[in-house]
Amino acid sequence: SWLVVAIDLLLWPCVLYLLLHVWGLHEAGEKLLRTLFSRGFTLGGTRIVVGKLLFGILLFGVLFTFTRWLKRKLETDWLVRASVEPGTREAAATLFGYATFVIAAIAGIQAAGLTPL
Repeated sequence: SWLVVAIDLLLWPCVLYLLLHVWGLHEAGEKLLRTLFSRGFTLGGTRIVVGKLLFGILLFGVLFTFTRWLKRKLETDWLVRASVEPGTREAAATLFGYATFVIAAIAGIQAAGLTPL
């Protein structure tokens, strides 16, 4: 599930950071990490800033999860109270899901420092 992936993504960098301390490379490692997260590196003429990239991915994940919750709430609660027919409910919820996915993707791409089409 996505929770296991999120925990793995948080756990492994912490383990690597602790290994740097055990090996006595904590000062050089911290400087390298600070540089990667703040200034990034150049790959084929493109500057990649790891901190911005991770923030964009995190923002997309949070917004995507929130929009899935809103879509489920819309389909099973709000539209039911409004006495909307089941087919119309599903269609409206699906369109809402598509639209909010695009918004979450654009927000994540913008936060990562990329320019969408």
